[in-house]
Amino acid sequence: MAISGRHCRPVPSVVKTENAEVWGVAANEYCEDALRRTEEAVAEAYDEIKKSRSRFRAAASAALGIQPSAGGSARPMYDAAADED
Repeated sequence: MAISGRHCRPVPSVVKTENAEVWGVAANEYCEDALRRTEEAVAEAYDEIKKSRSRFRAAASAALGIQPSAGGSARPMYDAAADED
């Protein structure tokens, strides 16, 4: 059974605009929250990578019998001039 056009009232454009604004605000809040949580997760992962790298360096130095220098790095300084063959 089809609904006749005279039984339905058109939705005022004000209601459409307000609805769009509400959905826009909700979408912005959702995206902002998702980005914040992603940023927090990436920061935690980065901290874990730094800790793992530090543990790896300590283990590698211990295995090679190298004492870390005061700067915290046991790697020798790179000499670019010696590498220019």
